[in-house]
Amino acid sequence: MNTDLNLLRFFQAVALTHSFRAAADHLGVTRSAVSQGIRRLEDGLGIALVQRTTRNVRLTEAGLRSTNRSPGRCRPWARPWRKP
Repeated sequence: MNTDLNLLRFFQAVALTHSFRAAADHLGVTRSAVSQGIRRLEDGLGIALVQRTTRNVRLTEAGLRSTNRSPGRCRPWARPWRKP
């Protein structure tokens, strides 16, 4: 599977759940894989997409703009979202 698409899936899951743990559970990967993937995506883009705190994850302005633009574009690669 394409690594870049995985990073986008990680971002989409975090954007929907505001949680690395919930995103990881949905995607079947570890929390650290999601966190590191988001960090790699941010490094590649040169901009912060999420604001991390010890209790939650919030989207930055750039992250919000990305989610507002991406749903239609992301659908072809997005896995169906099901609540656990």
